[in-house]
Parts: sequence; C-alpha cells; structure tokens
Amino acid sequence: AVLHITHASHFNPGGWPLTIGDDVIVGHGAILHGCTLGNRILVGNGAIVNDGAIVEDEVIIGAGTVVPPGKRLESGNLYVGNPCRLLRAVSDKEREFFTYSPGNYVKLKDQYLAEASGDWRNDAE
Repeated sequence: AVLHITHASHFNPGGWPLTIGDDVIVGHGAILHGCTLGNRILVGNGAIVNDGAIVEDEVIIGAGTVVPPGKRLESGNLYVGNPCRLLRAVSDKEREFFTYSPGNYVKLKDQYLAEASGDWRNDAE
C-alpha cells in the first residue's frame, strides 16, 4: 500500500493529512492520499482514496474502487467502482469481519515474533 499526505502550500493552504482509525485493513496495492478513515474499515486491493475524502466507520471500499477527492462515504455501506458509488449496506457477516481480521493480523504478528525470538539474526552470518 502507498500512504501519502499532501503538504500545505499556496495551492492547498491546509494540506491534507492522512488519518487512519482503529481496526482498518488496507489491501495490497491500495493508495491512500490525504484522507480520513474512521474505524472498522476495509480498503480493498488496488483501491484509491483521494485527498480530502472522508470514510465513516464500518465501510467497505471494494477492490479497484476510486474514491474522488472530497467524497464522503457514509457509515455501514459498501462502495464500488470508478468513481465510487454506493452498492448496498454492509451485511451482518461482513460486520463481523471488521473485528476478526485485524485481530487475526495481530495474532499472526505475535506468532512470527515468537518464532523469531531465538538467534535468528545469526542465521544470516
């Protein structure tokens, strides 16, 4: 993924910071420009979220979707397309994924760190 901010200039006085909430999954090859992501969001593979976009909580952005600058994505919905459009409400099963997936990534991180806690650095010598 590419994470990008836009600095303040005379073209864009305030700049666009990148703010990412809790339990956010960013897919492979996704690009996040200076935007705001709430909590419990899935950004699909190859999606692009442009400057000034605001993504509310519990949103799914489909793979390959392009979110235009300044667009607001409302909570509890699935968005797809280029430019993005509302497809439907997020299902109950999809809502469960919002907490399962980030927890699973943390579990895998802990597992890999435990496996690597030995003399793994000496293996390269």
